[in-house]
Amino acid sequence: MTVFRLMMEWLFMIKDRWLYGNWETRSIYLTNGECAIIDAEDYFRISLHTWRRKSVVARNTTFQGRQITYHLSHVILNCTLSRNLVITYKNGDLLDCRKVNLIVAQKSQVATKGVRRTGRFYRGVVQHFNKFHARIRSDGRKLYLGSYDTPEDAAMAYNRAALELFGEFAQLNFKEEPQGERILS
Repeated sequence: MTVFRLMMEWLFMIKDRWLYGNWETRSIYLTNGECAIIDAEDYFRISLHTWRRKSVVARNTTFQGRQITYHLSHVILNCTLSRNLVITYKNGDLLDCRKVNLIVAQKSQVATKGVRRTGRFYRGVVQHFNKFHARIRSDGRKLYLGSYDTPEDAAMAYNRAALELFGEFAQLNFKEEPQGERILS
């Protein structure tokens, strides 16, 4: 290592200490100018390569004429995954690649993460005439959860079903039950 590189790494360590308040995390700068957070113990192994971000943080290399993509989360956990296993992020931040934030899970557990809310109603809620229907998808099947008078009630039904089916991986409409006087009949 050159003296310049050692000085730069030392400056990055000081910056991480100032930003995150500890010596256990380091920053890896990506080709687009963003910054990924990793554990200090992984820094020297990870910093040898140039990393990019499109949907996830990854790098490409060529081996025997074939292009291979390595995901940063896979390299950090030192694992290759089968078809039904994926790595997900506890806090949802794809740039936070610390080991405490990475979870190996089955695809069926995290399948709801790809579902986006349309902006009109809540996740899993559709309107049919004057009623709001709650639905959820699990293991390739659509489950009908009921018909409700308000979209908030349907969203709460979706939340209960999502927690039951997906546990800690559930994508909820609201973290807590909405406040207010509500009379359920």
